[in-house]
Amino acid sequence: MNKRGVLLLIVITTIVVAIVLSNVILNIMLSQGRLTTFELHRIQAKYACMAGINWGYQNLVTENWPRPSAGTCDRRTLTDSDTTFPASINKIDVYVASPGAACFDAIGQQVTESCEPLSGSEVCISSVADFVYTP
Repeated sequence: MNKRGVLLLIVITTIVVAIVLSNVILNIMLSQGRLTTFELHRIQAKYACMAGINWGYQNLVTENWPRPSAGTCDRRTLTDSDTTFPASINKIDVYVASPGAACFDAIGQQVTESCEPLSGSEVCISSVADFVYTP
């Protein structure tokens, strides 16, 4: 093989290696972008749940909501019409349970364990955010 052929082989090999490495780097960047977006939506859902618990607590304290009767759990839904949610949050369900009661969502799946209020509390308050992740 002459010098020109060897040089051409080296150039082609260098180009192929550069293309492969750029594809690997691009895939890593795209994967990290999807992960970052998911993390952002997950964190928004976490804080939306915390807001739901505060909303439930305020409504109980101001007596806008009645306390649940013994052995029951009441579910209230906070929707986007009540407040402004980020685009990833659909709704927040707030559950207020009396001691010993477990809470179920709209389709009958259990979402909380049996309520065991902390000392000095009469009820358990929890919330679940319905959020969407679109890559």
